[in-house]
Amino acid sequence: MALAKPSCAESYLRRRISHAEECYTPLSAYPDVLVEPLEFFYTCLRSLGALNVSLIETLVRELNWRGYVWAAWLTILEPREEFLPALVSMSGRWPYNDWLGQCAVAAVRAQSTISSHESILVLGARCRELLHGVKRPVTPLRSEPTKAQVAQMDREREIVRKMYASGGVKAARAVLRGTLVQYYAEDYVTWAKRHRVHSKDAEPLRKTKIITSRFHEEVGITL
Repeated sequence: MALAKPSCAESYLRRRISHAEECYTPLSAYPDVLVEPLEFFYTCLRSLGALNVSLIETLVRELNWRGYVWAAWLTILEPREEFLPALVSMSGRWPYNDWLGQCAVAAVRAQSTISSHESILVLGARCRELLHGVKRPVTPLRSEPTKAQVAQMDREREIVRKMYASGGVKAARAVLRGTLVQYYAEDYVTWAKRHRVHSKDAEPLRKTKIITSRFHEEVGITL
C-alpha cells in the first residue's frame, strides 16, 4: 500500500497532488466525470462519505495494518478528536505503520511531529484543501450483524439446508428469500445498488464517464 511507509507515502502524495493541480478536469466535476489521475481523491471522497467513529474502529480492528493506515489517513484528511481513541488503542500493534497514526494524532491536536514526518502533515493539509467543497458521495455501509442476528442466521441456514434436502434448489431458494443470510451473503456492489434504489437519502445514479486504471492495486483499499 502506497501510504504504508514514509518515503513511499511522501512521493506518492506529491504525485497525486501534482495530478490534481495540473489535471484539466477539476475534482469538482466528480462524480459526473472520472479521470484516472484523480482516482486517489475519488477513493478518499468515497471513504469520507461514510466517515464516522464506527468506520474508523472497524478499519483499525478488523482490517489489519492496511485498515490502520487508511484510518490514520482519513483522520489526517478530517482531523476529529473522536477518531483518536480507536487509533491510539492500536498503537504498537503495527509498529512499521505507527508513524502515520502519530501523524494523525498530530493533525487532530495541531501538534508537530518528528521532522521526517512533517512533510506528510503538509501534504495532508494540501489534500484537505483540494477536497474542500467537493461534494462527498453517499457511501452506504452494511452494519456488522449483532450476536442475535448471527444466531438468527444460524437458524435460517439450518432451515434452508433442510428445505434443500427435502425439496431441492427451488424450495431452498424460496425460503432463503428475505432472510438475513441472503442479506449478508449479497456482494457489496449489488447490495449498494439496491440500497441506493430504496434509500430516500441516497443520491440518484448519474451517467458517468470513467477511465479505468490499476489504481486499486496501488492503494489496496477501496470503499
